[in-house]
Amino acid sequence: MQEITNVLGTSVAEFMKKPWKDRKNVYRDALTADGFLLKLDPGVQDEEEELLGPALLLLKRDVTGNKRLSEEAQRIYYSHNAFRVRAPWLREFFGRRHREDGHFDPRLWVRRLSIMLYRDDEDEEEEQGVVAKTLQFLMKCDRLRDVTFEIKDSGREGDELLADLLNSTQPSLQELDRRLERGVMVIREKAVHDMGGYLEPEVVPLP
Repeated sequence: MQEITNVLGTSVAEFMKKPWKDRKNVYRDALTADGFLLKLDPGVQDEEEELLGPALLLLKRDVTGNKRLSEEAQRIYYSHNAFRVRAPWLREFFGRRHREDGHFDPRLWVRRLSIMLYRDDEDEEEEQGVVAKTLQFLMKCDRLRDVTFEIKDSGREGDELLADLLNSTQPSLQELDRRLERGVMVIREKAVHDMGGYLEPEVVPLP
């Protein structure tokens, strides 16, 4: 495919003959974005498609026709980018590409995550809350270095979410904080006037 050739600067066959250092530099230049890659809903076009364009095709083995190339590209993509994800879609986003490829598991490579939590994301029919499920997922991310939880609700709903995160799941949260190189940060958005029209972030200390 011409788009793959354009990204690599040569054919797949010739590219794979290059030293790993050279291949790594190409992957990093093509697949690394400045700032967080925002992922809100699986039904909405990912922001990454606008930022990274045809380079994302390197992640798809059925497009490149080369398993090794795609796995190398995936490792760089997940380990060198920071992702900002709405909590209920965390498993979907990082599981989707794993299911598509059948071999590569992004959880083993992702390093930086920011998780957005909303009270509306809770499903009353689910036995486990969104906070507990999110922490359970993060425990399986072996190379994770730092994670930020963003409490997106102000007022009582934000208070409830914060209580869920800091109290009901405290042992898991503390274990995660100890394990990560840069630890866990919790940010609460709060209204600064009665109308709630303006929110500012506040860092919440862990218990």
